Amino acid sequence: MEVCSLPPSVRRIHLKANAVACALFVPTGLITVMLGPVLPALSVRWSLNDTQSGYLITAQFLGSLLGTVFSGFALSKIGFRWTMISGVLLMGLGAAALGAYHYRWGLAAVSCYGIGIGLTVPAANLLVAMTSSEGRSSVLNLLNFFWGAGAVSCPFLLAALQRGEQIGLFIAALLGLLGLLVLALLFVPIRESESASPSTASAGFQLRYFGSAYVLEFGAMFFFYVGSETALGAWLATFAKRATTMQGEAWVTAPAYFYGALLAGRLAASWALWYVPDLTQARVSASLAVVSVVALLYTRTLSAVAITAAFIGFGLSTLYPTAIGLASAALGPAASRVMAILFALSTLGGQPFPGWLVTSPPASAVCVPLCSSRWQVASLLQRSTGMPLSASISPCERLRNPASNRFRLVRPEA
Repeated sequence: MEVCSLPPSVRRIHLKANAVACALFVPTGLITVMLGPVLPALSVRWSLNDTQSGYLITAQFLGSLLGTVFSGFALSKIGFRWTMISGVLLMGLGAAALGAYHYRWGLAAVSCYGIGIGLTVPAANLLVAMTSSEGRSSVLNLLNFFWGAGAVSCPFLLAALQRGEQIGLFIAALLGLLGLLVLALLFVPIRESESASPSTASAGFQLRYFGSAYVLEFGAMFFFYVGSETALGAWLATFAKRATTMQGEAWVTAPAYFYGALLAGRLAASWALWYVPDLTQARVSASLAVVSVVALLYTRTLSAVAITAAFIGFGLSTLYPTAIGLASAALGPAASRVMAILFALSTLGGQPFPGWLVTSPPASAVCVPLCSSRWQVASLLQRSTGMPLSASISPCERLRNPASNRFRLVRPEA
């Protein structure tokens, strides 16, 4: 595949589409984590016990998983625009129905916006990946920064509004924002990806893709990364309380340093990856994450926990967006179908790890497979090409030296 400089008119089209995708990821992040902060209020309204409350979390997970798996089919049939519009409409419908006065309607509402999340996240990531041939990983890090910004700000927004019993105001503002985004998606120009050839669209060809070594490597990467991020975020406060001797409740702030660094790392990477090759940056980040997790196990003060948690977040921050960029480039015409399965694996990865980690420290047992999988992906891609990867060269260098733009991957034969 040749990566060439795009005409200015095409760049403007891609820039507008990417801007809408970034804006869309803020409410997507808000809705993804919204259930946690509002669950106590819903439990009181519907007189729920702990088991029934847990069913709401399960409903969101299953809806998200279903939407993610279906997104590959939707992208191949109706394209990026209508897949994302469908996801936004389902998120809005589910969020609006969350105030229902019956528990069963609440389960349906959570499932509905879960499906919307599952459709929107893969579609937006693939849209940005396929329209950003120059600086793909940089733009993907910026996109996922906006998701993180929405997710991190949601608890604070809801905490402020819950004191005045104004959750309805939050939902109304969220619906208004989603409505504006639907209008933007209707009118912004989006260049759909080229249709896959009949051979690449066939079920047999896709099965050969799923069985190929580098797809299995990427699948392991997606599974372990999301599992590691979710588990560490859930476990840090517990570890800080057990490991430190400080009195008071300051230990509850430990996850904030992790997620703050995660956001900062993605924002910084959106600039740095224009100058640093993707694989170089990923290897350094993976090394930083592993070393920091090992150091965390030996900390005994809250300040040390905060510092190591920040380094872990900074190290993990760019691995997932970079892996999305590498996988979408490697898969080419089959990306819309195969990436849906990879995103589904990432959704599954976030489920078993938090409970396993709390009961089975050390945390390094989670990060080691994550980072070793990342290195295996890099080495496998290098072996498959037999020539320098564009991922091994910074975007600025590719613009200065077009001869370095070669990215050729050995694909499964049709």
